[in-house]
This record gives sequence, structure tokens and C-alpha cells, in this order.
Amino acid sequence: MKKTLLLIVGIFLSLSVFSQKSEDLKKSGGRNEIKLNLFMTLFSYPEITYERIWSNVGLGVSAGFPLEGSSPLYQFIPYGRYYFAESSAKSFFIEGNVEILGYGGAELGLGIASGYKFVDKKGVIGEIYLGLGRTFGDESTPYPRVGISIGKRF
Repeated sequence: MKKTLLLIVGIFLSLSVFSQKSEDLKKSGGRNEIKLNLFMTLFSYPEITYERIWSNVGLGVSAGFPLEGSSPLYQFIPYGRYYFAESSAKSFFIEGNVEILGYGGAELGLGIASGYKFVDKKGVIGEIYLGLGRTFGDESTPYPRVGISIGKRF
């Protein structure tokens, strides 16, 4: 009897902790984010990002393309982030990413970044990050991962 009662109490306590994290995400607009990297847009290479948040982990993908005939022709960056605060992913984060660059063929690279994200109660996002990666292939070259982004959580 005591074991059953303890099990039921444990389940309710864990559900309340989980619901608080879900409530924090709901208060700030939801679990999905769409962002525009303003820094890269200044250099005629806009980057649009989608990210899905689970508690203090996020998975996302960024896509960039030139507005003018510059190189590379496209950039595709899937990434994973770990947020150090447990509340709505509003905090310092670290990121691991894979970059796919298109120059006619495709180059693959691995990189890391860190940054800070702020989300207000209406779901408006401000984010700044800085990182570095390296492509693989015949010419192994470094690539920057830099951003000052704004967006919306929904």
C-alpha cells in the first residue's frame, strides 16, 4: 500500500514539474521559432531559421542564399542547441552544427557556436551568437557562424 501511494505521489509530482516547463513555453508563445539573421542580411546573404524547442534543448535548421550573384550559391545548416536555463530556452546556449555549402557541388563542414537568446512574454525573440566551423574536402576552409537575429515564437 505504501509503495503504491508513493508511486502515485511521485507520478503527480513529476507531471507538475513537466507541466510547469510546458506552461513556460506556452507563456512565451509556444515551442516553434522562426528567425531572420539581420547580421548576414546586411551582407546581402539573408539567413532564415526554424527551431523547435523541448525544455532546454532545441533542434533547428538555417538556410541562407545570396541576394546577388555571390558565392556560395546556398547554405544549409542543421543544428542542435543546449540551453543552460530550464525556463523557455531564454538563456546562454551552446550549439553544434553541420554546414552544407553549395558552390555547384556541395561541401560539408562541422562547427560549434555559443550565444544568448531572449524571449519576451509575447514570443518576440532576440538572439546573438558567434562560432566557427571547418569544411572537409580538397580545400579544408574555416567558416564563421555569426548572427544577430530577431524572430517570433509560436
